[in-house]
Amino acid sequence: MKLCFVGTILAMLVASTVSFAFTTVPRSSAVTTQRNSRSHDNNHHPVSWGKETKVGNVLLFAQSPTPSCVLQRLDLSDTFSRWRFMQKLLDAEVEAADVNEILFRVLNAFVDNPELRPKRRPNDDDDDDDEASVSPPLTAEVRATIEDTLLRHNEHGVGVVWALQDPECAPGRENVLEALETLLPDPVEDENAYKGTWDLVIELHGRESTRIREQEGSLEWKARCLVGRILIYYDFVTDGVIEVPFS
Repeated sequence: MKLCFVGTILAMLVASTVSFAFTTVPRSSAVTTQRNSRSHDNNHHPVSWGKETKVGNVLLFAQSPTPSCVLQRLDLSDTFSRWRFMQKLLDAEVEAADVNEILFRVLNAFVDNPELRPKRRPNDDDDDDDEASVSPPLTAEVRATIEDTLLRHNEHGVGVVWALQDPECAPGRENVLEALETLLPDPVEDENAYKGTWDLVIELHGRESTRIREQEGSLEWKARCLVGRILIYYDFVTDGVIEVPFS
């Protein structure tokens, strides 16, 4: 399961990289885009709501892409861009406010729309007896932790999880980090998933760099690594934020 998990992500990354390599952007357009992105760095406002989507008896609203939407502003629409974001997160090269907002979007979508998530088999083989299930599972305890402790809104009404703070993505609120720890897979009961999150951290940050960081044991690294593993486990790298039916 662990090797299959990392291999799938690497395959998606290669495909995204190839597509990216054949896409050219005029220099003037790139400069304009960069300037526009900077102009919105501190502009965290609620996004607008757009097209309605019906899933069974549930009526959903897909968020329309606006400059104030963190996913649109950082252009996290494909696996390659999300992979790069995760690398920058581990290197403390992103804004804590952006990370906290993305974490909210991922966990909020997880509890709000579990029926939209892709199904995965629990084992590596193709045994038809293995029942496909949503990964990770949404239990009553997990839902309570996310809704009661983690999901909050800032002064602008934007959803955030207070996991990190600036400068350099330092640890945020202690109770939030403790709650996030409980959302990770158990190293004994779900060993494959537990190792899988660490395997991808190593792929993102480098084996030697990760080893050194772990030996140093700084609180800043532990907080960033925790958030990174949460985003990995809740499918951000592979699937992004699932707020509309997955295809």
